[in-house]
Amino acid sequence: MSKYQIKHACGCIVTHNICGTDVHGERKRKADWLATQLCYECYKKRTNRKSKKNQIKICPSLTELKNKLHGLNQFAQKKIKQLKTDY
Repeated sequence: MSKYQIKHACGCIVTHNICGTDVHGERKRKADWLATQLCYECYKKRTNRKSKKNQIKICPSLTELKNKLHGLNQFAQKKIKQLKTDY
């Protein structure tokens, strides 16, 4: 196990423990790969923002729901009036 100070793509500098032998340069390759990725904290923030955006898209606002409900209520009242006049 060896500790590496890695500057991630987001600009954060993080110490990582990279395990394994370094016979074929595995640690260096892992360190180079980590440098191309976001650090853990920035990754969490980014995915959290994405999930909040998806929640906003999926869940309509309360005013939108009220407007739809009002429209459906008016439609139902018109149909009831039509049925009463037909019979």
